[in-house]
Amino acid sequence: MKSAFQTKMQRQHELSESCSLSALQARLKVAAHQAEEESEETAESFLEGKTDIDDFLTSFMEKRTLCHSRRAKEEKLQQAINTHGQFPSTH
Repeated sequence: MKSAFQTKMQRQHELSESCSLSALQARLKVAAHQAEEESEETAESFLEGKTDIDDFLTSFMEKRTLCHSRRAKEEKLQQAINTHGQFPSTH
């Protein structure tokens, strides 16, 4: 029974670490970079004549909006971390 408890406590610790503010910030940074890369690929495809203007504008605007949204969230999270430090944990 003690072993099962320790296993569950370890799992709970791993899950809480994956939701830490620094982990969330890192995932936001990666996601923003990925959206930026996708928008650049879309632009490159348009410049090479592989995409028409309407498809380019729709796709490019969606990806850039997503990129900027994620960057803004990352910056806001960084400001919260700097201002308040790590938020108190619930355990």
